[in-house]
Amino acid sequence: MQNPIPLEDFFRKPDRAQLRLSPDGRFLGWLEPAKVDGKRRMNVFVTELPAPLDADSAAVAFGAARQLTAVSSRDVAGFFFADDEHVVFAQDQGGDENHHLFCVRADGSEPLGEARDLTPFDGVKCSIVDDLEDLPGQLLFQMNRDNPEVFDVYHLELSSGALRVVGQNPGNIQQWQTDHQGRLRVAVTTDGVNNSLLYRATEDDEWRCLATYDFKENAAPLGFTYDDAALWVSSNLGRDKRAIFEFDLETGRAGELIFEHPDVDVSVLLRSRRREKTVGVAYETDRVHHEFWDARRAALQDFLDAELPGRRNNLTSFDRSEQRYVVHSGSDCGPGSYHLLDAPFDPADEGSTERFALTPLFELAPWLDEGRLVPMAPVAFDARDGLHIPGYLSLPAGRSLGDGGARLPLIVNPHGGPWVRDSWGYNPEVQFLCSRGYAVLQINYRGSAGVGRRYLEARFGQWGRAMQDDITDGVAW
Repeated sequence: MQNPIPLEDFFRKPDRAQLRLSPDGRFLGWLEPAKVDGKRRMNVFVTELPAPLDADSAAVAFGAARQLTAVSSRDVAGFFFADDEHVVFAQDQGGDENHHLFCVRADGSEPLGEARDLTPFDGVKCSIVDDLEDLPGQLLFQMNRDNPEVFDVYHLELSSGALRVVGQNPGNIQQWQTDHQGRLRVAVTTDGVNNSLLYRATEDDEWRCLATYDFKENAAPLGFTYDDAALWVSSNLGRDKRAIFEFDLETGRAGELIFEHPDVDVSVLLRSRRREKTVGVAYETDRVHHEFWDARRAALQDFLDAELPGRRNNLTSFDRSEQRYVVHSGSDCGPGSYHLLDAPFDPADEGSTERFALTPLFELAPWLDEGRLVPMAPVAFDARDGLHIPGYLSLPAGRSLGDGGARLPLIVNPHGGPWVRDSWGYNPEVQFLCSRGYAVLQINYRGSAGVGRRYLEARFGQWGRAMQDDITDGVAW
């Protein structure tokens, strides 16, 4: 094989990650390696975005980026804009995975390296529950300060650092849900097998159990309706495929069906916070697809898919006005690129794209020539007991299934879990192996996620048996 792509190029990390817009759309932030105390660690950088933005001004903006953090012991694990003025980030010390929350000013006006520890307590682990987008300078997070095994929810004032408990965990709550006013009103408990959905009308009320589910079925909360009177849930109660319903908080029962798909589970509801509308859903068959019932959201996707054809184009961050977006565009043949979409909103014509402008920001892996990488083709076959098994097949460049019986060395690359699935997109292991002449088969064997309850339950008692037969049958196919 002449001039193969070096192994390191497939697995090399991008120079920037986790792009985020500030709520006012003024700042763009991201994580980038920086050398601090002789160590290269992921730190937070920001730049101020001009308006309008084009390719030349984007390059200038990145060139004028400011470093906001100077951590050296461990990478910044993640960050977000708590409001227009503040960035909150998470970091642990020495690999103990006890992530504290820290705060810096978004404009870089504070001395570098002087981030304020919002949770200065020994041995605690913190994570965000709700960034309280409509309440600048405030957020909700969970922390195991009182008991290492239990996470209570705290309200935090960024300016003063004042904390107060708003959710006392009795020990079995594993998920919290706020309404649109930032009030903690739904929780999910578990005993390791069964889950219960708890509800309270106000934060002063006692929790009330609405329903208890076994491990096979449940109604998983996705968020409150915009009047805060009901929930949206993804439910497989009494059905095979998960679908999205409106859930009655008084009766504890699923009500109106919002969306279902005949072949796969549906668990992603797309919403516009600014316009207080549900705008569509996302679901995954061979690839991720959308169903929109909103002209504005459909116009955004149609514009991106026309400008960046053949790729998966995602809106990964947006400002409060929902007129400026960070877009990630990727495919099976590369990790892709980031773009900024300016999309002025015209209330008189919500489907208009006339004033939309897409500005490229950067490639995630400019050292990889996507023309030398190979597609990931969706495939399917029937297992020996007749169960239909989906998967993906990637072949070395220049080869196809119609090569007249030419044989190729095959590597089967099964996913872990098993309650996850392989998906269409860039996979560095697959691309490396194909570049060295191997065909690669990825099988979503029985028990993989997203294909319904019966498919999931088909793995029960079949570890090392029918689950393994699915892989063997895929090789034979």
